[in-house]
Amino acid sequence: MTRYLRFPSFAEAFGFMSAVAIIADSHDHHPEWSNVYDRV
Repeated sequence: MTRYLRFPSFAEAFGFMSAVAIIADSHDHHPEWSNVYDRV
C-alpha cells in the first residue's frame, strides 16, 4: 500500500512520523517511508 500525506509544516510531518514510529515499534512493525519537507 502506498499513501502520501501532506502537513502544514516540516515539524508537523516529522512529529507525525515520530508518533507513528513509537506505535509501529511496539507492534514490531518497521515501515519503509520517507519525509521531504511537509510530505510523508
